[in-house]
Amino acid sequence: MQPFMSVRKRFMWLLEAHKISRESFGRQADYNPNTITAFVNGKTKSPRQDFFEAVKKVFPYVNLNWFIVGEGEKWVSAPPEGIDPEWAGPGKIEEGATPSEKKLLAESTPQELAQAESLVTKLLLREIKRMRDDMKDSNPGLVDKYGLDELLEDVE
Repeated sequence: MQPFMSVRKRFMWLLEAHKISRESFGRQADYNPNTITAFVNGKTKSPRQDFFEAVKKVFPYVNLNWFIVGEGEKWVSAPPEGIDPEWAGPGKIEEGATPSEKKLLAESTPQELAQAESLVTKLLLREIKRMRDDMKDSNPGLVDKYGLDELLEDVE
């Protein structure tokens, strides 16, 4: 896999690796196929939050940090057999975790990890929105500098 991939390319890689079509993904995720097509064809610059939730629903073992920004391991838990022969473990998710956190991670199902990751994503987005609103009042130039309006336009 290439060192840098866009979200679009990572999505297409997931579909190819799992040997499922966009239509099948849409059915499994209960997600609008027209929205998927618009994203894949580049008509939509960046996906909305519900798209990331759909990805997590179909691929609960995917690390959303990897999927969204391309950082970290691809998986939070083992993908299905044969999907990624190079994958040898849970990645770096446990680095820096306390023994009780490691135990919780080990005992959690992929679905539970996906729900927790979705909640963290929602909380982070809420905090970014709050920061953007604070910046608009105190230093509107920073909002433009960091592209916060564009980042959040599909989320709101």
